[in-house]
Amino acid sequence: MIKPYPIGKQDFKAIIEGGFAYVDKTERIYEMIQNRTFVFLSRPRRFGKSLLVNTLQHYFEGNQKLFEGLKISRLEKDWIKYPVIRFDMSSYKDIPIESIPYAISNALSKYEKEYSIVSSEHLGNGERFKNIIEAAYKQTGRKAVILIDEYDSPLLSHLHDGRLSEVKSIIQELYQQVKVNEQYEQFVFITGISRFSQVSIFSTLNNLANISMDSRFSDICGVTEEELIENFREDIEVFAQELGCSFDEMVIKLKTRYDGYHFSKSSKGVFNPLSLISCLDMKELKNFWFETATSSYVIEHLKKHNAQILDFENVELFESGFYASYEDVNSVYPLLYQAGYLTIKGYDR
Repeated sequence: MIKPYPIGKQDFKAIIEGGFAYVDKTERIYEMIQNRTFVFLSRPRRFGKSLLVNTLQHYFEGNQKLFEGLKISRLEKDWIKYPVIRFDMSSYKDIPIESIPYAISNALSKYEKEYSIVSSEHLGNGERFKNIIEAAYKQTGRKAVILIDEYDSPLLSHLHDGRLSEVKSIIQELYQQVKVNEQYEQFVFITGISRFSQVSIFSTLNNLANISMDSRFSDICGVTEEELIENFREDIEVFAQELGCSFDEMVIKLKTRYDGYHFSKSSKGVFNPLSLISCLDMKELKNFWFETATSSYVIEHLKKHNAQILDFENVELFESGFYASYEDVNSVYPLLYQAGYLTIKGYDR
């Protein structure tokens, strides 16, 4: 029986308990957390970052039962429960800048209540975050796990309106505490579209491991061809019958359409998960990822650089080119690559 597709679902618990199709990435997750404390991952929108963050939350909260039968169940022996502090910064992207500090304050209040912290109204959000991290450690006896999803969402919303520096100062107050309190932190995971070096808000995190272009983790989000065939063979066969083609021909059609993402110099093609499960669900070969809307900051970025579509063919960049600042008027490519509109097609060592 073909499992239902988790379209729009980002809760690992709901997917597992609901019997939805799930591509097991837990072995890669286990590899990522070994010998690393601070990790950053950049991926385009709708690529499974939030599901990854949610899975990490359940793992660090010690919810062993959810992982039964998955690859990590053969690797992890201890299943220690850690205090987890999680922020979803995408919830702040569409609110007025003046409201962002209050929204962050409300998020902090939840953790202050959890750890019975009486906060002074004179304390800033950074100091309150510091107190929460410290309290989590002292009250549980375990170091805290900090998960920050879509860290750059508020920044990208104001990339071209002249107010970027205002947003930076607001959220930098929060992010700076991550480095300051590392003695109380077990693991820190930060996701977004843009690279941390481009907004300088993580400049104090000089030991942050950026795995965005690390070949070992190129498939930590998305679906490889091997995973496609292993997890969706029956689905592909049904789709092939509807189109009157063979199984192998159907795989080629799916690869041609959806696996064009390459996240390192030696990365295999990675399928966008939204496009793939939407395609198998609707039995249509459509541009599902593109149709979910193009972010306004991408449009404004193209306008600012007066970019033409033909400018993007056969471009050669040094690896450092992928880390150029968005505010650098000389390059349009880094943002378009990180946002998912351009990809790596080859590597010249």
